[in-house]
Amino acid sequence: MPLTQDLGRFVAAVSFERLPAEAVDPEVSGALVWDQVRIDLKAGGSIESEKVRRARGHADRPLSESELFEKFRTCLDAGGAKIAPDVLFDRLKHLEGLSARELTAVG
Repeated sequence: MPLTQDLGRFVAAVSFERLPAEAVDPEVSGALVWDQVRIDLKAGGSIESEKVRRARGHADRPLSESELFEKFRTCLDAGGAKIAPDVLFDRLKHLEGLSARELTAVG
């Protein structure tokens, strides 16, 4: 993580005030039409990422079930959950038919 933190001093964000009005998303308050990363090189020139209108996981760009499970699993791991991620994930997919006791049972 120290390397990532060291890079922070080289990062600059462009504020909304410096962008043209057409860059502001009329559908989402406080958002831009798209996001993009640009790296300015010491030798001159720059490298730009593709323009991203919506992040993966947004309703317009939903995650696949395997991507959703992987995200879910890493959240449970980070929180030190005692229940197996695959068990809870499956229970949540069938939430409507489960009682609170069935949903929260460990194992």
